[in-house]
Amino acid sequence: MILVLILVSDYTLNNPDTITKYKTAGQISEKVLAEVSKLCVAGSKVVDICEKGDKLIEEELAKVYRGKKITKGTCWLAAVTEVGIS
Repeated sequence: MILVLILVSDYTLNNPDTITKYKTAGQISEKVLAEVSKLCVAGSKVVDICEKGDKLIEEELAKVYRGKKITKGTCWLAAVTEVGIS
């Protein structure tokens, strides 16, 4: 799974902005995961899938909180693992 985190100054759940930002991060993650999942087909290169995932995350982050001084970025790069392949 790809996780995106948008940082705020107050990280506690007492801050409604923190909850909103985590929800936004979850929505971005879901959207990117859906797109990246389509690329996971026989013959695909893992590095290409991960690079596309990173690019999509950056594109989606660029769309939110424009014009505001908020630090945005990823906490992990995209990763793909092979599960249940025999």
